[in-house]
Amino acid sequence: MKNKALFAIIIFITTFQTGKSQNVFPSFGDSAKWNVLQCVYGIGYSCNTTIYQYDYDTLFCGNVYSKISSKSTGAFGYIRSDSSRAYIRASNSCFDKEYLMYDFSINFGDTIYLANNIWNSNQTDTTKFVLDSLQTGIFNGIERRIFYVKYVRDPDLWPNWFGAQMKWIEGIGSTSNPFFPIECMQEYCELSWQLLCFDSLGIQLYQDSVFKTCDTTFTDVVINEFVNENQLVIYPIPFTKSLTVSVENTIISEIDILDLKGKHIYKIEGNGKNSIKLDAVDNLHKGMYFFLVHTDKGILTKKIISACL
Repeated sequence: MKNKALFAIIIFITTFQTGKSQNVFPSFGDSAKWNVLQCVYGIGYSCNTTIYQYDYDTLFCGNVYSKISSKSTGAFGYIRSDSSRAYIRASNSCFDKEYLMYDFSINFGDTIYLANNIWNSNQTDTTKFVLDSLQTGIFNGIERRIFYVKYVRDPDLWPNWFGAQMKWIEGIGSTSNPFFPIECMQEYCELSWQLLCFDSLGIQLYQDSVFKTCDTTFTDVVINEFVNENQLVIYPIPFTKSLTVSVENTIISEIDILDLKGKHIYKIEGNGKNSIKLDAVDNLHKGMYFFLVHTDKGILTKKIISACL
């Protein structure tokens, strides 16, 4: 009798573990915790660590959802996942739409439309994503697939935006913000995120390799100590028709140009190199501007004079 009971327990545990491993995104039962660095920027940066944890499980519309809340913005959503996809709802009403949040079944070149700013009724609620590449990595001894997807944020609102890349880790989520559909992805929000750490059942499965911390708070124009102002070179100064932006020992991912009031003027995509020549700046009025140079090691800011008419 004892042997039968022990066998039943083993079967239950095995089934439970197998069932959990089949889901590609954590649920409330995983005791999941995401530490995300959130930065608000204008002229400078103010960065704080936000912890995302599920509030509870709830059953509605025939499925079990885990409720997640953003303590920083007050936005929330209801999450469920299966063997290859994760879904999100903005409310617990079955009359409201269920959105696709992640799809880990896509192949190279596939296009999907995922939830985007679902709390904001004034914007489109889906965004186009394209899988650029697929790799695997080891996280705390566990092999997981890594998806590099490019997304285009509301092409009607930002027609010249060529798309940004997001990195997904299977079983963890996006390394920027795992709950990106309930946060603002548009440029006017002037927000950025970076996943610092992820824990499941009390075990740390991920830590960002640059910050190497799960909790940090700072206010500065430089996002971390791994890059400094001396590495950033912009010439000629003052500029008229064109200028070159160069950073030592790092890759430029994008450049933001702001006026002295912090208003966003331009965004330029990186070219996978440490130097970019900007030819489309001759229409900037004469005056002072802030250049925010995003790199794979941090963000640098420099005040630049335009001699354009």
